[in-house]
Amino acid sequence: VLTESGTIRLQPGERLNRDFILRFPVSGEMIGTSLKFSPAAKGKPGVFALTLLPPFGRGKATPRDVVFVLDRSGSMGGWKMVAARRAVGRMIDTLLEHDRFTVLAFDHTVERPPSAEKGLSEATDRARWRAMEWLGTIDARGGTEMGPALESAAQCLSAGGSGRERILVLVTDGQVAGEDAVIKALTKSAGSAIPRIYALGIDRAVNAGFLRRLADLGGGACDLVESEDRLDEAMDHIHCAIGAPALVQLQLEAVGGTLVADSLAPSRLPDLFVDRPVTIFGRFEGDVASLRLGIKGLDASGKPWTHQMVAREQPADTLRSLWGRSRVRELEDRYAAGNTGDPDALAGQIV
Repeated sequence: VLTESGTIRLQPGERLNRDFILRFPVSGEMIGTSLKFSPAAKGKPGVFALTLLPPFGRGKATPRDVVFVLDRSGSMGGWKMVAARRAVGRMIDTLLEHDRFTVLAFDHTVERPPSAEKGLSEATDRARWRAMEWLGTIDARGGTEMGPALESAAQCLSAGGSGRERILVLVTDGQVAGEDAVIKALTKSAGSAIPRIYALGIDRAVNAGFLRRLADLGGGACDLVESEDRLDEAMDHIHCAIGAPALVQLQLEAVGGTLVADSLAPSRLPDLFVDRPVTIFGRFEGDVASLRLGIKGLDASGKPWTHQMVAREQPADTLRSLWGRSRVRELEDRYAAGNTGDPDALAGQIV
């Protein structure tokens, strides 16, 4: 129970024997683009946190290649399987005719719709209807071997050609063993062309940490659905996430200081979508009383967009901890992927 004073209390008879998700409304005035920093001290670089919320509309729809990866393993039984089928079906229904798509359902094997065994299909009315008809036959069974499914999805998108946006949508409860091995398999298959990854976690105790790792790897996003009642709200977010971004090709530059090389977290700056704020952490050097950042990108119409922000000073311990946590998580993912060159040097950075 969340009381009027903001105190969280446990209902009589309930136990804290599982994870829980706390959601609460925040007024629009409280969320916006901001820049916070802690200055350099004792020979250590300063740290900043940049939160970006694009105040502009969606971009122009571009042709997309979308692979939906659906977890049908035994742990997805019951309401989770029903919600997962509904989610994938609704996403397929939003595709346009210049898009291409396929669906991969996995447990200990990977299956495709009979109508799309050769790869991506044009998103015609007939193709979408046949895919959704096949989805209706999918039920939970077997083990959870996610790696081969993500490998197949990455290979399918890599073979799709250039000039199209590549999107991988994963719908799962995330109950998978060997998370590092899954990330390694995906990065090996995708190479330098990792698709934008959108993860939808369906469970009351979803493995949110793993799904966010995947989403960050692909510069995408992660949403959680802990009940069927939450599905419709999450689907609105999904529609924005697999649509056209509002700001792309993001670049940062320090004004009056210097950004520390290879210190951004995430290092792959994400695209910005309507109503989806993102926070970027980094380090900077220079004897400056305050930090200013120049932000560049392309807006929804493809025109150059620039903005400059002046930072407000914040407690150093908080920002350094947030930056450190984000940075170490990304370095650990690089280590797990196994494509980092010198693993000993990377381990040294983590330490």
